[in-house]
Amino acid sequence: MIKITYHDFSNGPIEQCCNLCNARMYLQAERSKKHTMVLRSMNFDTRLKPSFENAEKRFLYMAYDDVKPRCTLSFCTCFQWKQC
Repeated sequence: MIKITYHDFSNGPIEQCCNLCNARMYLQAERSKKHTMVLRSMNFDTRLKPSFENAEKRFLYMAYDDVKPRCTLSFCTCFQWKQC
């Protein structure tokens, strides 16, 4: 039986999602029809981490199957919004 739990990483440490982030970036690059080279250059350290650290509002949850991370939820809505 699968037991899914959710962990809030909105306040850190976000390094917990490094492998999942890199896997998603790789998948997006492989499936892209446009801007493939730009997507291939993105990874946790060049995209998610800087965006997350500079955001005014942060939201990052990870889903776990027992102790194994399975996915990120709302991956990271860590954009700077002018009106919040």
